[in-house]
Amino acid sequence: MKQLLDTIIIGAGISGLTLGYRLTKAGQNIRILEKSSFPGGNIQSKRVDGWLIEEGPNSLLVNRQQILDLFNELGLQDEMIEASPVCKNRFILRDGALHALPTSPFSLISTKLFTTKDKLRLFKEPWIKPVDFEETVEEFVIRRLGTGFYEYAIDPFVSGVYAGDPSKLSARAATKKVYRIEEKHGSLIRGALAMVTGIDRPEGRIKGRMISFKSGMQTLPKRLAQHLGSSLVFSQEVQAIQHDDKQKIWHAQTHAGSYSAKNIVLATPAPIVQKLMHPWGAPPDLSAIAYAPLAVCHLGFKREAVRHPLNGFGCLVPRKEKVGLLGVLFSSTMFPDRTPDPDRVLFTCFIGGATCPQLVNWSDSDIVEKVSRDIQKLLGTKGDPVFRNLFRHHQSIPQYTLGHLSRMRNIQNSMCRHEGLSTRANWHDGISVADCILNSMSATQEIQP
Repeated sequence: MKQLLDTIIIGAGISGLTLGYRLTKAGQNIRILEKSSFPGGNIQSKRVDGWLIEEGPNSLLVNRQQILDLFNELGLQDEMIEASPVCKNRFILRDGALHALPTSPFSLISTKLFTTKDKLRLFKEPWIKPVDFEETVEEFVIRRLGTGFYEYAIDPFVSGVYAGDPSKLSARAATKKVYRIEEKHGSLIRGALAMVTGIDRPEGRIKGRMISFKSGMQTLPKRLAQHLGSSLVFSQEVQAIQHDDKQKIWHAQTHAGSYSAKNIVLATPAPIVQKLMHPWGAPPDLSAIAYAPLAVCHLGFKREAVRHPLNGFGCLVPRKEKVGLLGVLFSSTMFPDRTPDPDRVLFTCFIGGATCPQLVNWSDSDIVEKVSRDIQKLLGTKGDPVFRNLFRHHQSIPQYTLGHLSRMRNIQNSMCRHEGLSTRANWHDGISVADCILNSMSATQEIQP
């Protein structure tokens, strides 16, 4: 007779791994079934000819004690590295020149990134009333801060984080932390002042630290996989799931056999959830969850071939500048040992996204040529790059478009009809690595053996 597990988790991305780790710590007998031969999903780090590149997330913001506690449990204290202090500088392109994003009232007054009209418009913000209907990110920001701040701050930020289109993303879902400031304080400026002074600091929040690991971001899923041991099974693509209503047991069928458990968690992208649930009624709202395509191009140069001082996190490109490139990370500035030697620099460049999806389908040579040409204008590079690497995500980041929260409620209600079935992934409550970790940790109490 086959062993009856407490929980089956389908998918070994960061959500599935974190949930599996916490459930095993709670004493559950679990299996994580992963179709590929490696853990981490899109979190993939590779050392190529001495260059350390990230195909997925490049860093992680640690601003919750729970995340730090998890890393300590995993023995990652000596593996963590904090981003360079200069990474507080973020550059935005305007009129062909890069400008540092203001980080203080004085720098806001003196910056050329925003016009005098844009700056004066901010005085109106505390007296603007909230609305009682769902807005796009574009509508929300223009209403509160004006067109200038939308075009040269929020639009490039959303493109950089979501690879998304602010005219389609939901402010309540995609920028929920900012939206909640308006809900609580009635004003973004008043809310920002409350947070700076410590009046409004969420419980458990600590001073944020941008971190990675000495061997790249994949260190985290690899360490979780080590702790999970035989509870994590690779090269096991789940072809179907079924529920025995009489015995209240879930079955997951793979090419190698079947697994049975009281609970089953679908920690996979929405299209896979839809496919697995289709035979017995997938929630229709799953099909409305879109993903933005994204090409990640890594370029390496000799340091002497780059005019820009590279004294920051990177640069973002507003759509209004009509460049096509979404943004560039100064990877070798952010973290050490990303290049074969100190005389080299590494850039991680992003192209495509929801606003220019067709660019992802260009040939490798055309993408590399365009990106090289664009960063030559942005950063003053000379000559050809000495290192090139290109990776495509045809489904990179889920898009929280208008109606997203309503769709999530409908999906959740549909899941509740099936005892022991749940989902845990980046398509319903936060796309960042930190969000996925925290959401999976909170789910531990909900999944009982």
